[in-house]
Amino acid sequence: LGGVAGALSDQADRVAAGLGDLDAVITTLMRFVAMGESGPVGRAVPRDALPDAERRVVDAFIGARLLTSDADAVQVAHEELFRRWPPLRQAVDAGEETLRQQAQLERWAHDWVRSGRRDSYLLTGERLELARRWHDGRAGPPVEEFLEHSARLDRAAMERLGQAVALRAEAGLDRDPELALLLAIAAVEECGVTPLASRVLLAATVNPCLRVIRGHDDGLWDLSWSPDGLRLATSAEDRTVRVWEATSGRPLLVLSGHDDGVLGVSWSPDGACLATCSRDRTVRVWDARRGVQLAELAQEARPRGVVWSPDGGRLAVPLENGTTCVWDARERRPLVALRGHGDWVRDAAWSPGGDRIATVSRDRTVRVWDAATGAGQAVLRGHRDAVLRVAWSPDGGRLATAGHDGTARLWDVAAGTQRRVLDGHEDAVRGVAWSPAGDRLVTCSDDRTARIWDPDGGACLVVLRGHESSVRMVAWSPVGPRLATLSEDRTMRLWEVDDRGEPRVLRGHLSTVQAVAWSPEGRRLATASRDRTARVWDVEAEAETARLVGHEGTVRAAAWAPEGRRLATAAEDRTARIWDAGSGLELAVLSGHDDAVRGVAWAPEGHRVATAAEDRTARIWDAGSGLELAVLRGHRDQVRAVAWSAEGRRVVTVSRDRTGRVWDLDEGSVVAELLGHEATVRGVAWSPDGHRLATVADDDTIRVWEAESGRPLAVLRGHESWVRSVVWSPDGRRLATASADRTVRTWDAERGAELAIVGLHPGIVETVAWSPEGRRLASGSRDGTVRIWSPDWGVADVLARAHGRAARELTPAERREAMLPEA
Repeated sequence: LGGVAGALSDQADRVAAGLGDLDAVITTLMRFVAMGESGPVGRAVPRDALPDAERRVVDAFIGARLLTSDADAVQVAHEELFRRWPPLRQAVDAGEETLRQQAQLERWAHDWVRSGRRDSYLLTGERLELARRWHDGRAGPPVEEFLEHSARLDRAAMERLGQAVALRAEAGLDRDPELALLLAIAAVEECGVTPLASRVLLAATVNPCLRVIRGHDDGLWDLSWSPDGLRLATSAEDRTVRVWEATSGRPLLVLSGHDDGVLGVSWSPDGACLATCSRDRTVRVWDARRGVQLAELAQEARPRGVVWSPDGGRLAVPLENGTTCVWDARERRPLVALRGHGDWVRDAAWSPGGDRIATVSRDRTVRVWDAATGAGQAVLRGHRDAVLRVAWSPDGGRLATAGHDGTARLWDVAAGTQRRVLDGHEDAVRGVAWSPAGDRLVTCSDDRTARIWDPDGGACLVVLRGHESSVRMVAWSPVGPRLATLSEDRTMRLWEVDDRGEPRVLRGHLSTVQAVAWSPEGRRLATASRDRTARVWDVEAEAETARLVGHEGTVRAAAWAPEGRRLATAAEDRTARIWDAGSGLELAVLSGHDDAVRGVAWAPEGHRVATAAEDRTARIWDAGSGLELAVLRGHRDQVRAVAWSAEGRRVVTVSRDRTGRVWDLDEGSVVAELLGHEATVRGVAWSPDGHRLATVADDDTIRVWEAESGRPLAVLRGHESWVRSVVWSPDGRRLATASADRTVRTWDAERGAELAIVGLHPGIVETVAWSPEGRRLASGSRDGTVRIWSPDWGVADVLARAHGRAARELTPAERREAMLPEA
């Protein structure tokens, strides 16, 4: 009575009523609808693609002859069903766009199948993301397979893009560290975590240089921090002074008006004004917010600088005629002239209290004056050439000077004596500045570097490299651990120089750190160095507690006795030595090897010591008497390292002959041989349970062996250069390695998989050691430092720190240049 449409509708109503869940019915029937060019059409659905809940609906509609079925698939019997039955028609109308998207996805999948599954038909990038959004998870096998292959291709393409972006970041670490950091973040977050991207991200994150600021058209001369540390002012040969936002490097202001190069700039203590001086023989005062000139002070000779007094009431101006003129900054009139230098005055500095002025000159002297009367108080001599810069310590007790003779010098002002010479730059020292706390000193030089020093011990702690020409000036931020340098290369660099964060850094060795070893209780570290010393450190205090001096060559190895009171060291002077770790007193000399001793290890009971040497032998010694107990011969080349088994009956040695050997000490014989490395084997470690051995070699691999038989268990690859050292975690589940690729890495010892790059040194990493409690790794490097890392510091931690350093995001132009998709 209702025609075909009425009959279909009535039948569908009866079946749906019998099933009792109209929503489930509609959801199931929508699987049999596709969108063609002229509207909805039927589609077949494989039987095995239907879950049990949908099969109940399907069977009911097959029984009512509204769906038909064969052995493989189910489809609608009458396409009029989804045109005429109102509940299904409404669902089709509402889901028309989704149906069209699914139809398009199916066409793409079928095109790919018909092409012979060519990669060129697969989706990547934005099109793949679009297809994933369209996919409802219920398409047939061709669509699922199509999307799976597309995702695989996309991952490979993104990894290749990530490699390219990471290489671009690595190339720019020195030239543009800020951009390098942003690119490294993008490589990891947008393209995937690869070893290269992880390493470059870590390098960008620990890079002390935050950003390079450009804008001047000629070489820079001077810089000054605003009192709040938020702005920087720079002066240059291009006759301008520029003001920058310190956090981002964004230009804020350009001061123009001088008729020649601007040699000096100084911020007033209240941050409201800037004073500048120029070869045009003027000093000018400017409104630091508006850039408006407030005053012009004519000078009798060319000024070399301008410095504001701590109270903001006076200006000191050193002149090329040997005089320093002190001006009333408010009334713009001269107050007193400091006369006595026999040549140009190159710099002047106010004491923290404002009652004294220190000046330096080409006449090689430093002079201290009464700021009010101009009376001379002291003349300090010692520099062998022109003195270029001077700075008062925050407590007012010391002066630091920079000289053309390549040195910086520290002076006791009260005593009028030289306290220390800081010698290390390779050319004239142009600038010097104290940290706000007075515990660090920074210098800069024509040798293109800036250096941070311990002013008390005189040790150079950090060398900052990156400028392409003479570094003319350096200044420490009044707040926070940052400093700025400027150069003839027309750039200013902003540096993060806090070494009290992550990682902790121990400095003091004068050359390569060859070995590190944790004390049994985990509070101390022993280190061995090419500087012929071994040292003991309090890790928490970052302080050296003992220095072991006596070896006559590079100290190659160090090991703690089990009780933690004694240390054994091995050196190129053909000896091993036993020391009291507390006092540094030498207890015994183990002498008998015919060549450099490379390795040393204590027996578990603490009575014996094993050594490995370049004379192709390993030897066992009585630690108390120093007597030789046994000689292990068999290696065909230098023996590089030795390790003792936990039960004390066996030792393992590794050699430049590319092998490792496990020795039974009772028999003096080899019980297992480790064969497989293709180059010098440099390090070996026994697992805590005694069942496995790990070795590292110049073939860039780490290998794990069954200790009893020497059977190879795993080969770990990932380092990009020689692997120098290996150590097991205390629980035996992980390995840590150090490499010539400058990284410290951790590995899953069971699966043989790399876990993370947890550390990166500026130089080759020679050694690594795991702390007894398992929460710290110590590494030693050719950069002369020991660094403490968290073995659990992964990519997420590095990313968090990287985002904390980033002051901006990649611009659209930078993204396009790196071939990254639009954000």
